[in-house]
Amino acid sequence: MLVKICANKSVVDAKMCIDAGADFIGILVGQKHKSVDFVDKYVAKEIVDFSKGKIKTVLVTHLKTPMRLLIYRNL
Repeated sequence: MLVKICANKSVVDAKMCIDAGADFIGILVGQKHKSVDFVDKYVAKEIVDFSKGKIKTVLVTHLKTPMRLLIYRNL
């Protein structure tokens, strides 16, 4: 079984997931309705950069079209 822990909002959150042995972390981007779990693309990039080589990252979003997701392509 694989484990993904979602709603990571900081490098500290990502480190806790790594230390707990998770296989993936989820980062919520592309907010369309009110939610406290979303981060902007700059925080998402910080988390992704920290996590490289330590854990796999998954972007989770409300966005529905590929064109709207393109701002996240360089994370």
